[in-house]
Amino acid sequence: MISDDTRRALQGNAQMMQSWNLGINLAAGMAVFSGLGWFVDHYRGEGQTGILCGAGLGLLYMVYELWKAVRYGGSATAPRAGATDQDDKNVREGRR
Repeated sequence: MISDDTRRALQGNAQMMQSWNLGINLAAGMAVFSGLGWFVDHYRGEGQTGILCGAGLGLLYMVYELWKAVRYGGSATAPRAGATDQDDKNVREGRR
């Protein structure tokens, strides 16, 4: 049987990992999209249109990741296709 102290410590670690995961996803998304935009600009040899579009796509990706974090209560796991309302509630409450 797991003690309450151990259970709280594990929950705290899980929350910290979710926070790190969100932060890494945000940074990586912006880097990837901006990098692709830079590559397009470098390949075409023209202005900054590609990097600006890439940064815009990166921002949209960041909004999407934040929406997922808010919608699913910080859980990166979305409900399965065909899941019932009770399954959706369990995912949001972290009981999966």
